[in-house]
Amino acid sequence: MASLDGATRFYVLYRWAYAEPESSFDDANKLAKSVGVELDALAGEFQLLDRKGDKVWLPIFSERLGRETRLKMLQNALKEGALATRPKIDQLHLALYLWEKGDLETLTSILGQTGVLTEDDSLWRTAQALLEIEQGQNSGVVCQEAKVLAQLLGSKRTLLRKAETAQGDMRQLRFL
Repeated sequence: MASLDGATRFYVLYRWAYAEPESSFDDANKLAKSVGVELDALAGEFQLLDRKGDKVWLPIFSERLGRETRLKMLQNALKEGALATRPKIDQLHLALYLWEKGDLETLTSILGQTGVLTEDDSLWRTAQALLEIEQGQNSGVVCQEAKVLAQLLGSKRTLLRKAETAQGDMRQLRFL
């Protein structure tokens, strides 16, 4: 997990440390500092959590991307070719969102664009870690994320084959 960006490490550790999506600002701030990120950046720049007073919430992918501004942020990164530079949790949340929507064409295209072409990519390792953490939690929304994580991971090989094929097609088009 040390090779992951701070925002992704925070997300995974938060899910591991807290059974519920809500915690105190102080606890979340200590956790953020332990992975080298600022809680304000996680809430503002990365839009990874919500804050009200001394409480913070860590929304699951569907809540996070269900808001127009958050989805638009990732869509713009995709259009600009900058999705690969976003935190891995952004890439994973977008993959989960597209999987749930049934948009496999865009999903496999994104896997290719971000270089997720092997089973040992950190995206899949992050998804597996979250699945193992979230399967043991009782919160309804977290259970929903675990269900979609399990479905996505179960289709990993098929998605990778399609992403690799799409990459090969793109390479051939460049030479024409």
